[in-house]
Amino acid sequence: MSSFKVFDEKSIQSLLNLPAVIRSVEPAYKAKAENQAEVWPMIYRKLGQVADMDIRSGGMKNKKFFGCKILQWSGNNVTRKLPAVHAVLTIMDSETGEVKGILNASALTGYRTGVAGAVGSKFLANQDSQMLLIIGTGNEAPYQIMGQICVMPCLKNIIVVNPRHPEHAAIFVNEIKEKLKMLFVSTIRKTYPEMAGHMQQLIDGVKFIAKSDIQDAVFQADIIVTVTPSEVALIQADWVKPGTHINAMGADMPGKQELDENLYKTAVAVADDREQSAVSGETQVAVQKNILRKECIAEIGDILIGKAEGRTGNQDITIFDSTGLALKDLETAALVIERSNNTESGILVKL
Repeated sequence: MSSFKVFDEKSIQSLLNLPAVIRSVEPAYKAKAENQAEVWPMIYRKLGQVADMDIRSGGMKNKKFFGCKILQWSGNNVTRKLPAVHAVLTIMDSETGEVKGILNASALTGYRTGVAGAVGSKFLANQDSQMLLIIGTGNEAPYQIMGQICVMPCLKNIIVVNPRHPEHAAIFVNEIKEKLKMLFVSTIRKTYPEMAGHMQQLIDGVKFIAKSDIQDAVFQADIIVTVTPSEVALIQADWVKPGTHINAMGADMPGKQELDENLYKTAVAVADDREQSAVSGETQVAVQKNILRKECIAEIGDILIGKAEGRTGNQDITIFDSTGLALKDLETAALVIERSNNTESGILVKL
């Protein structure tokens, strides 16, 4: 008889902290670069005008597991008083076919997306960066902020902009410290008290500023994280000062765009997956217009293992296009399962 655990949002939050997820996900990028992991073709479908779904899957050959995440987004769910995103992930043993776990992937997605931005800045941004700009105030924004705070020790100020609803930035700034403490301190205070204290100190060490002028905010920023569903460029090329690093997180489907494609005329282009980025990521428009050759997009995993160059000077503009890899979800899920051993976290299912 085989058995596995099912994990809801609360159990996942009690078992994870962002520094641990960063340590877990970094090797996944390296494994992909070393052909020890595979990303399988993504399936994407629109479900009407304001809804879509995607299926992302892959396998970690070096760790002998594989899995897939099914996610659905509905822009109308706010009127139904439901979350905009619902997702589930299944992870399986690649030798026996046994289910290792089933997880609420909505809860996982925040962690792994925040970690992607953190890895991008850790290896591509100037390490003395002090000013962070977050464009977007949705569910992913707190995870992006916490990820940046964890890896960029010199950060002092965080500017927040909401391009579509400028007034939302002020509301977000007024509430964000309590939100961060709720997500990243209170959830682990019992399970990891020392880490909870560390996260509290990181949150207390930064100042949040709301702005409505996106051009001015971009010019001030050392690091920019875009996390919106935009289909038009929000940042123009001539707004970005030399030395800036950008994590483009929102463009993960054909037709989405957050950055002026002309940025790629001079910027260092990096992605989590070259093929995926050129088809459905931030680089898609630049590739289609022959501004950027697909072959010139470096993969972050290649940079981590020294196979490709990223930033080569303090004045470089670097862009990390994170389209989302199933490998990050799988590594995060594996960490949840490992940490749940010998605990009461999760619901045990026997087949």
